[in-house]
Amino acid sequence: MPQQIEPPYEVILDRLRQGKVVPFVGAGASIVGRPEGTAWRSESEFPPRGAELSSLLARKSNFIGAGFPKRAPIGDGHNAQRRRSSAVVT
Repeated sequence: MPQQIEPPYEVILDRLRQGKVVPFVGAGASIVGRPEGTAWRSESEFPPRGAELSSLLARKSNFIGAGFPKRAPIGDGHNAQRRRSSAVVT
């Protein structure tokens, strides 16, 4: 059996503090610590899921893409993805 190697946590933390490491986390990272069954709201103490953030940004910017409803429901991942890929920032 190969020897288990412990990640260099102290080195990673030090580099994070120095701004020399950019952490990449998976899509589900925003739901860690979120109370189960709790809907996200702008005043929530936990971050939104990707679809929730996309819907919020679309509403705040009054973005209406071709065929997208003005107020897409939060959690509508399919339309949220289409809005993200269709928005153009100038």
